[in-house]
Amino acid sequence: HRYQTDKEQESYLQARHLWENQGLTLLERRRLNLFSTQVEYDPGLKHDLLDQPLSADEENPFSHLYWNSESRLDNLRYLPGKYATETLTFRERALQRADTRQQLSVPFSAGFVHFDPYAGGRTTWYSATNNVNWGQDEQAGRQSAFGGAATSASFHDTWNVRFAPLQVDRLRHVFTPEVRYDNTFANSVDPGSLVPCDEVDMVRENEVVTFRGLNRLLTRRGEPPEPGAGRPV
Repeated sequence: HRYQTDKEQESYLQARHLWENQGLTLLERRRLNLFSTQVEYDPGLKHDLLDQPLSADEENPFSHLYWNSESRLDNLRYLPGKYATETLTFRERALQRADTRQQLSVPFSAGFVHFDPYAGGRTTWYSATNNVNWGQDEQAGRQSAFGGAATSASFHDTWNVRFAPLQVDRLRHVFTPEVRYDNTFANSVDPGSLVPCDEVDMVRENEVVTFRGLNRLLTRRGEPPEPGAGRPV
């Protein structure tokens, strides 16, 4: 039972550098347990860019467009467990992968309802595949396209709660329901033809509708403000 419920053992070193709305992550991961099927990163490098406006000029029509980007370079080794059933397609493999995902979104509000439609594309290059018909050591390129939208609204109420040890001076409860629709409507390579290293290789044509509700509790801290002034939250 323990082997069915415990988290898989991992050994990795990760370094991350963040600045403004960007991030750079270096990952080195090795397998320790020969009985586990794992993927080694030797290494993996990823760059993220979050919500970058295309123009800072409010009068520019592109100022309401936001660019999100995720790009990565990985040197990978797919390692089946010691007693895993080895087949022609799922055997020990070493490959290189370059992947970039680009997305544009146009968030806006209508009254108290917020909308965030988006569209984008993804391009991935592989130095090797699992497709016997192509030749397993043949390079491959994959292109995919996607789009969708998220809709949300926020509702709040204030509770007259005070708790001095935690500096709680009333609580504001904010509830934000969200409906999200995601559609990957084009994908040039079936994931069954790829070495299954991580989520990058699992892209397929699909549609997903997600419902979720976010609850937050906010409070104000500090001395009571002077009339017309605020105080920290």
